[in-house]
Amino acid sequence: FDFNDGILKYKITTAEGGTNTVEVVRPVNVATVANVDIPSTVKNNSTTYTVTAIGKSAFSDCNNLETVTIPNSVTSIEVSAFSRCGSLTSITGMDGITSIGEYAFEYCTSLTSITIPDSVRTIGLNAFPACRNLKAFLVSEKNPSFSAKDGVLFNKALSTLLIYPGGKGGTYTVPSSVTVIADWAFSNCSTLDSVDIPNSVETRGE
Repeated sequence: FDFNDGILKYKITTAEGGTNTVEVVRPVNVATVANVDIPSTVKNNSTTYTVTAIGKSAFSDCNNLETVTIPNSVTSIEVSAFSRCGSLTSITGMDGITSIGEYAFEYCTSLTSITIPDSVRTIGLNAFPACRNLKAFLVSEKNPSFSAKDGVLFNKALSTLLIYPGGKGGTYTVPSSVTVIADWAFSNCSTLDSVDIPNSVETRGE
């Protein structure tokens, strides 16, 4: 990392042409960090930097992390950014996020719902595995790439089933509009008893 503000460590990603940006790389104290309000800008010496990303594995294994507030300046949540944050219950302020990386929220076992704002365009493979209490995805109606139906995450057209929440149990009937079930769409769904797949489905992922 290049500098810290006493709470978070930062890496400079751009420092030229009047554009100065950083990504969050790690809390200063991994063991005790509990509630994080990521700033939109940070100052180091005489330079002000815009915070634009939460870096790879930035908060992984922060066992006491409970809440995170993300400013609109942040556009990317990188691979495994919040992996194994078992106490994390709330993520707010994701309105600037355009991409969520693979395994970003792996084993976030205290999350019960995730809101996908209209800004998100890409969600990496297995971004929410083993979230055993996750019961619903909520997607902004203005999002052009994704949608949710009965808490399940789909592409906008409801033709690809992307992720079934790990904590949503019982029985499930895949909508007849679905032609593709994505890789790992039903991974770690330990309380799901059965899935009824219609004839419309042409491709089933791993």
